[in-house]
Amino acid sequence: MSIEFTRSVLLRCTLINCGVLLVWFLVFVFAHNWMQRVHCKWFHLTREPFDALFGVSLGTVRNWEQGRRHPEGPARALLAVINKAPKAVMDALGVGRRGNKAA
Repeated sequence: MSIEFTRSVLLRCTLINCGVLLVWFLVFVFAHNWMQRVHCKWFHLTREPFDALFGVSLGTVRNWEQGRRHPEGPARALLAVINKAPKAVMDALGVGRRGNKAA
């Protein structure tokens, strides 16, 4: 295997990864309401318990939905993790176990 072949494969992988990240970012920014509805449907949650489970105030989510504010830093990272692995987040927070509630 030549260095040129390896370089071309790695370049293609990098371009594919950048494309996937760009698509994910655009979906996250422009489809936040949709993501929240999907999660609430999957876990049979209303908006209030959804926000409480993941430590986000209802007012904050309303501001995001109405475009007055946008999630930044840790909030953006948490929403991304919730979207990719909601069960893992719920397990880490101790939510859904018998007798346990979110902190």
